[in-house]
Amino acid sequence: MPILQYGLAAIFGYLMGNVQSAIILSKLARKPDIRTKGSGNAGSTNMLRVYGVTAGVVTLVCDLLKGVIAVALARGIVNFIGGDGVTAGAFAGLFVVLGHDFPVFFGFRGGKGVATSLGVIWAMMPLIPAIIITVFAVGSIVFTSMVSLGSIVGSILFLGFAIFYPNISLATSIVACILAGLLIVRHVENIKRIMAGKENKISFKKKQKVSNAE
Repeated sequence: MPILQYGLAAIFGYLMGNVQSAIILSKLARKPDIRTKGSGNAGSTNMLRVYGVTAGVVTLVCDLLKGVIAVALARGIVNFIGGDGVTAGAFAGLFVVLGHDFPVFFGFRGGKGVATSLGVIWAMMPLIPAIIITVFAVGSIVFTSMVSLGSIVGSILFLGFAIFYPNISLATSIVACILAGLLIVRHVENIKRIMAGKENKISFKKKQKVSNAE
């Protein structure tokens, strides 16, 4: 039954999202819960600012990979049993980000879902849009030192490709629109600070104090 397959894909994705790399890594290093430091976000940028470059990069890679794995496994398994793997993968992609942002096992306090969404983009979207989104998002971060701006640029491109790029399945388009909208909503305060010229910037040279950025 397709509904059962999609439901299981959603549950699997959500549980994958609950694997909070930032929280787990900070605890393994016997450091305070990352959500009690810096911006309070369980994300790679806050890890970078608070615990250094290595912690930030490892968190980024882990969060990105769980997005890729959730979509790829759900799609592959459902394809194997003869179902609609594309739609199942889209469900898993949506819920892995929701699980990351609102993890039930961590009091519904996670990150903003940027790295995990990027993983979902690479697993779910065609190659050309995935490359363009990544290049422009990373380029925005490099030139402005603002992770939030890169996230917002990537979100807008993600939304545009979801609506206008040809040969994308309806399920993929719908999920992409939801995820892009969620990313933008999660960065509303960052947008306000960017417009006011007060947004926090990152540096790979030292740890920094932060207020509310991821």
